[in-house]
Amino acid sequence: MAGTTSASPSTTNVVHVNSQKESEITNVNLYSGLAEITRVFKISVAQGMNELILTNLPDVLKYDSLRVSGKGPGTIHNVKISVASVSDGHQSARLSTLVDQKEDVEHAIERSKRCITGLEHYLKTIDARNVDATKLSEFVDGYDSATGKYDARLKSLQKELPKLDEEIDAERSALARQAHFECRLRKIVSVGFVADESGDIEIQTIYFVSNADWKAAYDIRVSTQPTDDMIHFCYKASIQQNTGEPWTNVPLILQTTKPSLSFRIPTLDPWSVSIYVPPPQRTAEETLESDDDMGFGLFDDGPVSTTAVTSISQKSDLNTSYRIPGMCNIATHTQDWQTITVQELEFPKKLLWLSVPKKDPKVHLTVDVTNKSDYTLVGGNANVFVDGSFLSSIYLAQVNPQDTFNCPLGVDQALRVTYSPLAVKKYESGFYTKTSNHLFTQRIAIASTKTTTVDDLTILDHVPFSENKSVTVSLKSPALRLPEPEDPDADSGRSNDVSATVKVENGVVASWHDVNKSGDPQALGKDGMMKWVCSLAPSQKLNLLLQWEVSAPVHATVTGLPAA
Repeated sequence: MAGTTSASPSTTNVVHVNSQKESEITNVNLYSGLAEITRVFKISVAQGMNELILTNLPDVLKYDSLRVSGKGPGTIHNVKISVASVSDGHQSARLSTLVDQKEDVEHAIERSKRCITGLEHYLKTIDARNVDATKLSEFVDGYDSATGKYDARLKSLQKELPKLDEEIDAERSALARQAHFECRLRKIVSVGFVADESGDIEIQTIYFVSNADWKAAYDIRVSTQPTDDMIHFCYKASIQQNTGEPWTNVPLILQTTKPSLSFRIPTLDPWSVSIYVPPPQRTAEETLESDDDMGFGLFDDGPVSTTAVTSISQKSDLNTSYRIPGMCNIATHTQDWQTITVQELEFPKKLLWLSVPKKDPKVHLTVDVTNKSDYTLVGGNANVFVDGSFLSSIYLAQVNPQDTFNCPLGVDQALRVTYSPLAVKKYESGFYTKTSNHLFTQRIAIASTKTTTVDDLTILDHVPFSENKSVTVSLKSPALRLPEPEDPDADSGRSNDVSATVKVENGVVASWHDVNKSGDPQALGKDGMMKWVCSLAPSQKLNLLLQWEVSAPVHATVTGLPAA
C-alpha cells in the first residue's frame, strides 16, 4: 500500500502519497483540448480520522472537475485542493559531491604547481662551487625524479577537471528538468476520510486537465482501375499532451465532442422601447464650467451606465467514443504528435471528374463516398494516394455515419482541356425598331491520354443572365430552354420539366446546373449555369460548343459583356 503515515497531535492520521509514484492511471478519456483522467490510489488508513494528502498532481487540473470516491469501510469527509510552493530543484547530494570533488581537484592542482615551483627555486639556490662534483649528479637526478612525479600528477588532475565539469553540467541540467517537471505537478488534493476500522482502502480521483488534444488524420487510397470499386480510409488519431504527467500503459478512449465545464443556458434581458427625449441644453456658463470639459470628474451628468481496430465503446447523437485497443504510452513535455490508428475502413466509391475551364483548365478528380460505417469521421487533414502514388493533401470535413460526401483527390494530368479565346460577332436586326446583337462563340476541346474509360467528366460553364427587360440573352448551343413561368390556372398535372438533358453527341449530354441543388425547376438556368457530362474512351478527343446571343436596343449601352 502507498503512502507515508504520520500522526498529528489531534490524533488525525496523515498519509502523504506521491501521485506520480504511488498511484495508477486506470483510464484516459481524451477530448479536443481536454482529457479526463481516472487515477486510483491504494492506501492504508487507521481507524478514525485520516487526512490523505495526494501530491504531485498536474497544475492544469481543473478545480471544478475533481471528483473523489472511495472503496472501503469509511466515509469521505471533505476534499480540498491547494498548490505547493516551488521547491529548490537546483541542489542534490550528487551535485554537492561533484562540486566538492571539483574543489579538491582544483586544490590538488594548485599544490602540485606550488611543489614544482618550490623545486625549481630550490634548484636555483644550489651553488655548483660549493657542491661536491660527485653529489651534484645526485641533486640533479633527485630534482628530475621529484618534478617528474608532480608533473605527472598535475597532468592527471588537469584531465580529471573537465570530466568533473561535464558531470556537474549534466547533473544541473537534469535537476533543471526535474524542477521544470515538478513545477507542473504542484496541485495537492487533501481528502478527509473517516475509517470505520484500520485497513486498506481505494481512493479514485477523476479530474479534467487541459494541454491535451487529439485530431483526426487520414490516409485515403484510391484506385482508378475498374476492377477496384472501393475507396480505402486509414482513420488515424494524432495525439499530443503536455499536462506534466506521463501517460504510461493507460487505457485510452477518444471522444468526438468537447465537454463544457462552465455551461450556461443563455437568458434574455427585458427589452423596452420608449420615446426619445432630448436632454435640456446647457447654458454657455454651464458648458464652460463643466468638470467633463475641464478634464477631471464625471459627476455633473450623473453616473455613467455600462453593458485499430478501435471499437466504438459508446455512441449517441451528441458524441461517439472510440476505445483504442491495448495500452497506450503518451509522453509529456513534447511538441510532437503521436499517431495511433483508429480503424481501417472501406467504402464503395464513384469516381468523378470536374473542370471549370473558364477559371482553370485543370481536371480535378473527385469521388462520391457514403460513410457506411458506424464511425464519425472527425474533420482533419488527409493524404491522398491514387494508384499507389501520393497525389495531394486535403482537409476532410466531418462526416457522420450514413452521410454522403464528395472527396477531392487531386488533378488528373491525363485529361487536358483547352479553352479557346471567345469569338464575338456583332450585327443589327429589325426594320422599324433596330436591335443590336452580339453572338458569342466559345469552343472547348477535351483530350484524354488515359488507358481506361472516363465515365463521368463534368465541364462547367455559364452564360450571362439579364437584369433588364430590354436586354435578352438566348442560349443557342447547346439547345437548353428556360422554364416557363408557372400559371396558377394551368392544369396541376402539366409538367414544366427543364431538367431533362440534351444529347449533344454520343457520350455527351448537356443540362442546366443546379448550383445549390435546390431541386426547384423554376430556378434552373436563371443564373446561366450549365454543364456537359461526358464519357471518354481511352485516347478519345471531344469538342464542345457554347454559343449565346445578347440583344438590346441599338442605342443602349449594355454592361457586363466580354470585351470584343
